[in-house]
Amino acid sequence: MANEFLKELESVLEERDLQYGDSSKQLKVIANLWETYLYAKDDKLMSEKDVANMMILLKVARSIASDHKDNQVDIAGYSALISKLNQAKPDEPASRESVQLEAVQLAAVKENGYAIQYIDNPSEEVQLAAIKRNVYSIEYINNPSEAIQLAAVKAKGGAIEYIKNPSEAIQLEAVKRDLYAISYIKNPSEAVQLAAVKNSEYAIEYIKNPSKRVKQLHRELYGNS
Repeated sequence: MANEFLKELESVLEERDLQYGDSSKQLKVIANLWETYLYAKDDKLMSEKDVANMMILLKVARSIASDHKDNQVDIAGYSALISKLNQAKPDEPASRESVQLEAVQLAAVKENGYAIQYIDNPSEEVQLAAIKRNVYSIEYINNPSEAIQLAAVKAKGGAIEYIKNPSEAIQLEAVKRDLYAISYIKNPSEAVQLAAVKNSEYAIEYIKNPSKRVKQLHRELYGNS
């Protein structure tokens, strides 16, 4: 699992370099923009609008190196958030909920799926976006729906390791996608065992006490005892 995570991380970093250029250069550009913004501020305390403005600057930095559509969408989302914050009455501080607008949450998890662990009660759309970016972020989603669980195991069957009490439907999908998924399932039903064996000759090695029917299917398919 650790090797798989590192490979996924390496793939993400390579993808980002292709999209936005050298990552160290990008970070330097972002740092320079943020430093200029903070220097220009009269009030050194950070506000909700400051956070949104700085996220726009981050996206501007990304836009310098890439015409990726997501940059413009996110800039529009943060601009809409600032507009909403500006509509708040001066004597009424923006609520925590207003800061956690879905547009901001989506931008955060699209950047890093694991950011979902810091979001209170994320919507299903935000959860799906997090999984799309980092499938193993399912670990940080409380009581994910069947749809969220299904999306995770379809992306990586091994994600079932982080799903509590998955239904048989989720288990079946996982073992179809990943040879090792069966090893993360406690007391898999015979149907799940059969599906795993149909998918891979070696899945039986990860099944504790396979039933006679499962052993028979394995022999029929692969000619092994």
